[in-house]
Amino acid sequence: MIERTAPNTIDIKSENRILLIKARFETNSGVQNIYGQLFIILTNMEALESYHAIISPHSDTYDLELHTSWSKYQEFIIERKWKGLFSINLTNALNLHLEQFRTDRTMYKSLYQYTINSNYSKLDVLLYDLINHVLHEKTLHIESVIQEISTEEYNKVVEARNKPVEKPLQTGLEDSKKEDDSVILKVKPVLAPVRGKPIYTLKVGDTIMVKIVPDTPKQKEYIKIFKLEENGVIHSIPASVIDIKHGTGKNDPFEIIVKIEEKIFGKIIEDERQIKLRIYDPKIDGNQSIFGYDTGMKIYSKSKSSDRAVKAFILILSIFLTALLIIIAYILID
Repeated sequence: MIERTAPNTIDIKSENRILLIKARFETNSGVQNIYGQLFIILTNMEALESYHAIISPHSDTYDLELHTSWSKYQEFIIERKWKGLFSINLTNALNLHLEQFRTDRTMYKSLYQYTINSNYSKLDVLLYDLINHVLHEKTLHIESVIQEISTEEYNKVVEARNKPVEKPLQTGLEDSKKEDDSVILKVKPVLAPVRGKPIYTLKVGDTIMVKIVPDTPKQKEYIKIFKLEENGVIHSIPASVIDIKHGTGKNDPFEIIVKIEEKIFGKIIEDERQIKLRIYDPKIDGNQSIFGYDTGMKIYSKSKSSDRAVKAFILILSIFLTALLIIIAYILID
């Protein structure tokens, strides 16, 4: 079912403007209801600027109203991802379909024309079909709204977000936690210049190898918790990519959010666009990877192999001592 909102006419002659699409959707199958939010940014007819999407079984995902300011709308979706309150498989599938707007020129042209002309009927049908390729639900209900903002307003909000906020030094683990107990750590990607994956081709759902940066007491505390330091060397761990942001300018950095464990996330800010990242490989990095409750990950630790060696040594030693005691007993009996 498609609900069409009253169109806000957009002056197609205006310049230096950014078009925004906000859409929310839900299914009411009675078996398992699904809820989602979608936010798309369009700057010109040549290429898609960016998008954020989430699909979740949690009903409060749908509670965000379309009249909410665009910045809060975008932040809501990103925050839900940080907290892990989404279905990874369904969200990844939707992201793959949204990527068609980058690869299919005709499809993107339709999206742009429907938006710039406030053609809600065709826009909603386009979004409905795209989302339903993932959900396959006859009960899908979608509503959307188009908003226009100036480039100046958009840049002002982005600059305010990126502006560093001074915080008091955190000295303990509890100080590093938010009210919802989620933690965001500063991490850096492990590079693989030959066989790695170019950072500009990275997708949500990819699992990359990262290292926690030991530059604060909080960071060092988590390195200890995960048992990542061995003989002064800090080992890398796998982390699942849940969000990617990057501008279109030459000097715009990549901002990547990864999930390390349930309620534990990492943030990567990378200025270099030509680097290649090391993808997690169970054959090389071991099967004791870190997939959390959404992906099945468990904390990865290099000390696992040494633990197994110690257990094997103890077992051999106990067998030897048992045999020795039996021999001694026979000698005493004789």
